[in-house]
Amino acid sequence: MPDVTPPDASLDLTPKTAKGNRTRARLKASAREVFGRQGFKSARVSDITAGAAMSSGSFYRYYADKDAVRDDLLSDLLKDVVAFARDSWEPTDPMRSVLRTTEKYFTFYRDNRDLYKILIEVAQHEEHVRRQWIAAREEFYSRISRMLKRAQAQGLGRPDLDPDLAAALLGGMTEYYAYMWFIEDRPSDLDILTVADQVTRLWAHGTFLATATPRAQVFRG
Repeated sequence: MPDVTPPDASLDLTPKTAKGNRTRARLKASAREVFGRQGFKSARVSDITAGAAMSSGSFYRYYADKDAVRDDLLSDLLKDVVAFARDSWEPTDPMRSVLRTTEKYFTFYRDNRDLYKILIEVAQHEEHVRRQWIAAREEFYSRISRMLKRAQAQGLGRPDLDPDLAAALLGGMTEYYAYMWFIEDRPSDLDILTVADQVTRLWAHGTFLATATPRAQVFRG
């Protein structure tokens, strides 16, 4: 049991000072380490505060409970994945940004596999987390769709494709492979760039006209 009473969940616990932001960041880093080592269900607030070398009082100054720090970590994850994978559109070489974005996405997923495991578990029973995940995914798919629409407008993309549906199919393929690779730990001796290259080839032949297929140097090998 905690040695202090947890705060009312309706209170604004946002740090008001730079020191407060640093303290909260330490608690989040410790929580991430504890959740990754012990699993979320087994983790206790006392484990988090011990890892951060802080008291329970310090924890409850910034978080109502361990669910709150978990949600903070997952919110950061879902905001960061969209920003991290962003790359510029190059109309003269349209698939180069696909290759770069896909490589960045796989790298981000690998480096944050601990949080993705929590996200996948929690989204099954926490509606607000599920909605956040859906929103992040929709933003990711929307970016793909905009890229496909630009390609069609420039005469580079296949005009018979529905950009929104194609974006969901392509994004879903990439996301599910990342899940198999980094969450299920399916053995693979392939590196990220090789996998991103294969995904890019599928995108190139499935969504772009032959005249827009990227030059050989875009791909590995």
